[in-house]
Amino acid sequence: MKSWATDDLPHLFISGNTGAGKTILMKQIVCQNMQRAGVVVDPLNNFNRFPVASNPQQVKQHFVNGADKVTYRPHWNNEQAKEHLHEIVGFLFSLSKNARSKQFILAVDEVHNYARNGDNQSPIVRAYKEGRNLSVKCVSTSQYPARVQQDILMQGVTLWGGSVSEYGRPYLEGYNFPMDEIKQNGKHDFLLFDENHQVVERVRASSRYVD
Repeated sequence: MKSWATDDLPHLFISGNTGAGKTILMKQIVCQNMQRAGVVVDPLNNFNRFPVASNPQQVKQHFVNGADKVTYRPHWNNEQAKEHLHEIVGFLFSLSKNARSKQFILAVDEVHNYARNGDNQSPIVRAYKEGRNLSVKCVSTSQYPARVQQDILMQGVTLWGGSVSEYGRPYLEGYNFPMDEIKQNGKHDFLLFDENHQVVERVRASSRYVD
């Protein structure tokens, strides 16, 4: 997955069974792309590698103090978190415009909390739509793909972990993913699909990156 850092590859959406290792794989991808500055949205307190912020002002201050990556840890008030994320995404975009030679990453765990299907005003949707033109690459996770805003699913490629889940079947069948290949996945195995939902690579989530 180190090749994902190149500019010609799209954003990533990581989904799959409970316990498949979605968050672990997101950490793995973020840590393998350390040349990218950015923000990790961590509602479940899983990511402790970088300085932690609970609001946009703290995020900005960490960057002023020299941090390359910051963990934004929202409280479980999703409306407040979405307001914060509007400001954080705007801040990342401004950084990318002022540092054209630098690349950025926005990683969002449990993205269905901030970009539900039908929510066209989500800041995460904006990041997916506009980010590639500003050297901001997005990676997000959710075990509920049917709840995620469709623009996120269409702007990126999918990594599916584990076998076919109850929550994932409508999504997988609706977009004509190869079900037989997915059924062969082990617990921590992920299949990387291209935009046409053809298998590109098999990836394994590694606990080496767990904090």
